[in-house]
Amino acid sequence: LPPRSRQKQAKLFNSDESGYGVLVATDAIGMGLNLNIRRIVFSALEKFDGTSVRPLRASEIRQIAGRAGRFGTRFEDGYVTCIHGPDMELLADALDGKEHAYRAEDDPIESISRAFLFPPEEQLELYARSHDPTTLSQTLRSFADECIVDSSLYEVSNLDDACAIADAVEGAPLAFRDKLSFCMAPVDTDSRFSMTCVRDFAHAFGLDGIVPLRRALAEIPAAYLRTPPTSRSALEELEEQHQVLDVYIWLARRLGSDYFADLERAITVRNDCADVIEQGLEKLSAGAAAFEDLLWRHPDVPRQPGRSEPSRSRLPLRSSTKRRLDRVNMALEIAPG
Repeated sequence: LPPRSRQKQAKLFNSDESGYGVLVATDAIGMGLNLNIRRIVFSALEKFDGTSVRPLRASEIRQIAGRAGRFGTRFEDGYVTCIHGPDMELLADALDGKEHAYRAEDDPIESISRAFLFPPEEQLELYARSHDPTTLSQTLRSFADECIVDSSLYEVSNLDDACAIADAVEGAPLAFRDKLSFCMAPVDTDSRFSMTCVRDFAHAFGLDGIVPLRRALAEIPAAYLRTPPTSRSALEELEEQHQVLDVYIWLARRLGSDYFADLERAITVRNDCADVIEQGLEKLSAGAAAFEDLLWRHPDVPRQPGRSEPSRSRLPLRSSTKRRLDRVNMALEIAPG
């Protein structure tokens, strides 16, 4: 979610008048948010780490559990529990500092033994002058191949994204360091729209010295900022456009706001975009629950023997329902209630 949307969720949870008393979160709740939490309930003591599902480390459990009952919040006494009874012993051991008792042999805590290095601008510029490579992306790749680091301690950072952006802005009439600044921008290189926009920004900066936001703003119809998205694809488009606005703002702060004439407009539209994304998430969540209710009542939907109908206030999504939702891509506009 955009930072503004996350902040809004936190504000709703912290407010006594919002009516929101439960926050469902990932392990990211363990850091970065100031929340009035009285009780943490672990639904599981494991997580997907990007590669595989692994047990939470005792230190991670304590970090998350520590969000309950913090000094300076509304609740200075906190409570921690688990949904599943067998996890209680593991939770208690972790909170008591028994690292070894919590499956340490399955997931040992490893010391940081190596660091990643990104070459500084000065080194890259000197390298480019002495080797005269054809393009910036060639400079980056060649430098990464030839540079010597203590491999027992360091490794050159992955430069794939920087090279992809370098290829996109190669034709722009930019000074070496300005072009390198574009390569460092937080661009989603898998997004054609984002790459097209950063290419346009680079050409405008090099040719005119003034970077307008015409393309990015043109891709956000005014109706989008008035009506929340009603499908996953529309929501993803808005998130993509929000990311491009972030890139524009980042470049303005890196290269100078005088060159980015639409900076204030970009900040305003980005905030509006974040608000609409938040509304869209709420609408799609309500639509998913209503769609589940429709499927439940359909005579062709199989039922589990002895299973009662779920209440409308808490409709669980079965795996078969999730597959149906994926097929229709949430192409239903079902208003809450």
